[in-house]
Amino acid sequence: MDYNGKKNTNSTPAPGRNAKLDSYIESFRLRTVSLPTKQNQKKMFQNFSVQEQMAINDLNNNHAITIKPADKGGAVVIMNTQDYIKEGDKQLSDDKYYKKLNEDPTKEYILQLRELIKSFSEHLELQSLIPTSPYMGTFYMLPKIHKAGDPGRPIITGMGTLTEQISGLVENTLKPLVTNSNSFIKDTTDFLSQITTLPANTILVTMDVESLYSNIPHTDGINAGCHFLSYVDNQKYSP
Repeated sequence: MDYNGKKNTNSTPAPGRNAKLDSYIESFRLRTVSLPTKQNQKKMFQNFSVQEQMAINDLNNNHAITIKPADKGGAVVIMNTQDYIKEGDKQLSDDKYYKKLNEDPTKEYILQLRELIKSFSEHLELQSLIPTSPYMGTFYMLPKIHKAGDPGRPIITGMGTLTEQISGLVENTLKPLVTNSNSFIKDTTDFLSQITTLPANTILVTMDVESLYSNIPHTDGINAGCHFLSYVDNQKYSP
């Protein structure tokens, strides 16, 4: 199932509909045929020694430490689990962003989401975007070792949750609007390319917003999305 609400199929489009599509399918077929089969594939060997594998297993089973990738830089961070839990409790106790619930509200939200989708059903096949057995997301943190105190970046897993598919649809809808905006910078290479066009006396200014995503008011975020969606020609996405 894709994020447009349509069920995936295994059928291949009939040839002759589109020359570029035909060319791509043929190229993909040739690459697939050239892949190594199970018979001629070389046996894969573990590149760890027995001692190294045992050490990894010991670390994995050691609940006194928590291992996470760093928020930036690609480093692997080993933390004292008690410190990790303390940081998590500190963040979750901030009632500005979080609210403690006495029970799982997923079933109630499923009903609300179904009612919301009904208003769009004449435009999009969205019923298939509602998972049959969703579960709550899991909270975890990535340590910001580039900042004092190594605070954690809060993340809620989305896979398997009620809003996973519908969030994918929203992302696919908004992404072209973001990449086409004048302020969009794709990556470091794009940034370096853009600054070469600036006058020599340009003063560069940067800023850092603490907990950026958490601090964006929901209403303001929705209004901003609706503002940019109003420029989309396809009215099925119009707010």
